[in-house]
Amino acid sequence: RTELPFFHRQRLRVSTLDLASDHQVQTGPLSVVDQVNMDFSGRADLVLALVDESGQGALQVVDLKTRGCLNSFNEEEPSSGHPLQHVPCSETSMVPQSDEEASILHEHRLQLALYSLALEAIEDRKPEHERRVVLPP
Repeated sequence: RTELPFFHRQRLRVSTLDLASDHQVQTGPLSVVDQVNMDFSGRADLVLALVDESGQGALQVVDLKTRGCLNSFNEEEPSSGHPLQHVPCSETSMVPQSDEEASILHEHRLQLALYSLALEAIEDRKPEHERRVVLPP
C-alpha cells in the first residue's frame, strides 16, 4: 500500500515524576505526572505486504529517499550508478547490503522506528489469527 496514513498514541507510564517550583512558598509538588501520551501521525511512503511459504503475513515499512539519486542514477548500467543501485534486484536480505544503505537507515532510524511502532499497534488491534508480523525497515 502506498502512502499509508496513521495516527498513533503511545502511552508512557512514569514512576512518580514530581514537577515542583524552586520559587514556591509552600513545599510539595505542583503536579504529579503518572503518564505521558506521545501522539504522532504521518504517512508511510510504502508498506509492503508479504506472505512467507507457511502463509504467515508480514508488513515492512519503506520510506523512499531520493537524496543524491538524480544525477548519479544510471538506468543503463546500474553498477556504475548510485551506490544503492549496486545491490541486485534479487537480493532479499534484511541486512543492509551497502554502506550507503546502512547510512540511510541509520540517519532515518527514528522515523522508521515510529512507522514500525504504528504498524505494530495497528496489527495488535486485530484478532490474533489475522495479525501480521512487522519486519524491520
